[in-house]
Amino acid sequence: MRSSWRWFGPSDPMPLSRVGQTGAVMLETSLSDLPAGATWTDALIAERRQMVEAHRNAEGQTLRWEVLGGIPIHDDIKLGRGDARRYIGTMQENVRRLCGQGVRRILINAMPLIDWARTELTRPLPTGAETVAYDALDVTVFDLFLIRRAAAEADYSPRVLAAAKDRYDTMDDARRTELKSMLTTSLPGGDSRHDRSAFGALLADYNRLGRAEYRAHLYDFIGAVCDVLETEGGLLGVHPDDPPWQICGLPRIMSCLEDYQSLFDAVPSATNGILFCSGALGASPKNDLVKIASVLRGRVHYAHLRAVEHLEDHAEAGWSFQEAEHLSDKADLFALARLLVDEEHARRGAGEGALRCDIPFRADHGQHILGDLDVQDGNPGYAPIGMTKATAELRGMLHAIERMRGDAA
Repeated sequence: MRSSWRWFGPSDPMPLSRVGQTGAVMLETSLSDLPAGATWTDALIAERRQMVEAHRNAEGQTLRWEVLGGIPIHDDIKLGRGDARRYIGTMQENVRRLCGQGVRRILINAMPLIDWARTELTRPLPTGAETVAYDALDVTVFDLFLIRRAAAEADYSPRVLAAAKDRYDTMDDARRTELKSMLTTSLPGGDSRHDRSAFGALLADYNRLGRAEYRAHLYDFIGAVCDVLETEGGLLGVHPDDPPWQICGLPRIMSCLEDYQSLFDAVPSATNGILFCSGALGASPKNDLVKIASVLRGRVHYAHLRAVEHLEDHAEAGWSFQEAEHLSDKADLFALARLLVDEEHARRGAGEGALRCDIPFRADHGQHILGDLDVQDGNPGYAPIGMTKATAELRGMLHAIERMRGDAA
């Protein structure tokens, strides 16, 4: 499994000249400064590709941009309204151009309006490090009292409603403002940024849509992208919901094994697959990560490996959790990694093409450690030193797995 690095563009505090020091041999990035629905010209793609290729990777070779790490999906596509067909056509053309310049692994997520959600970006740990965290009760406060979603009370039990009211009453104005900003403005890697009025209108539109209709719109879009990938020779990886349960009444359709089986039944193209994010799926104790990976192993096109620690269960409000050490006992990343390595070898043994035989990975949501703690404008969850540590841990694990396979042979 080749090691990748997520790079957020020229404003990223991690310069490309240092990516090779992490052990990564390839890059996952995106033209994230462009709005959803924009056309990605050949010139813009080439500019980013050439920027990357000016540097060396951990093996002393030219660093390559091979993975599109998130491409914004316009709300019209998700809602099936207005200019949806035009935006789908634009997306198909963007994917065609990306494949033409060697970016053949396309990663998307299906989360509406609120992307990956966290309520704390600098939670202190006993070691002095910091991590990002999700408090389910804080999200309930956001839903009930900060955005005042219509009929939100019906989604919660009297116990949770009372607990949320107590939490809201003890919050100062600064925390209320911070929480609202965090959940209405995408975190790094997210695909949407909306002002207050647009957020409220879109929330109402998505709430009216419902889960079945939302799923139909996304399947239609994914099918159109896969049509292009079949022609151009690329692969799609659909990221799980993070967290994998309903937030603020929004439809979530990639939260469990059954959701992915439904997707692959609807869009059976071999180009269609999962971006297996162990942290997103693992946020729900209901999800058996090794079972999901085992059942879907033939559909895994990329992997984000991380672990979460569950903190509290608020029943229908969801679970609270924080990002854990990658080598903690909170997730069996060794078992997952061994399964994916075995799958890579099985694909090679079956004579599958080079793109299919490769399941790249990257560390995800590393803790802020050492000099990361002194940086004021870093990307939460993607601090360079913490991510380098996590990458090294995973690379060491994978190296050992490959050695064990060799010894067994």
